[in-house]
Amino acid sequence: MVIAVIPIGNSVRLKNKHFLTLGNKRIIDIIVENLFKSNLFDEIVVYSMVNFDINYAKFIKDNEGKGPINVLINSLKKFNTNIFFIGGDIPFFSIKSIKSMLLYPDNLSIIPKWENGYMEPLHALYSISALNYPKKDSFHEFIEQIPKVFIKAEKFPEYEFFNVNTFKDYTIAKEIYQLLLNQNHEV
Repeated sequence: MVIAVIPIGNSVRLKNKHFLTLGNKRIIDIIVENLFKSNLFDEIVVYSMVNFDINYAKFIKDNEGKGPINVLINSLKKFNTNIFFIGGDIPFFSIKSIKSMLLYPDNLSIIPKWENGYMEPLHALYSISALNYPKKDSFHEFIEQIPKVFIKAEKFPEYEFFNVNTFKDYTIAKEIYQLLLNQNHEV
């Protein structure tokens, strides 16, 4: 059993970025719909400090607002299962990549990591076994202590980790969205 969890935080650099549209859909809707269509997850959950309607997912109000690491820990405790954790501003992930992460043993967290050492903690699979380790203030510190496998981020599709943080990112996301549509990729 695996649950997909999407944290939506308080976007500082680009207000309400999760609700901006690509084509005729909000970014958050693109993410949830693609996770739903994959049929890989027993449940899809969106945590947000802001109330909004969403199809295909369970909405949970994040009353703490203490960041994604807290959402992850709370999700692992609440659902008592492995969690695929994806940022609410990462619309171009591929189902094929997620499937490859699900092939690893259940007791390991799977974290994409770049050759330069940068990790992608908001596009990772976390094992319930991570709860056996103390919560840390940062993802990096938390990940360093848990049982895990790092997979090469360079092997993922080109736009897999692209996230929308600024207006410039949003402009680029619209271009990527159109490019992927023109190439008949499902977005």
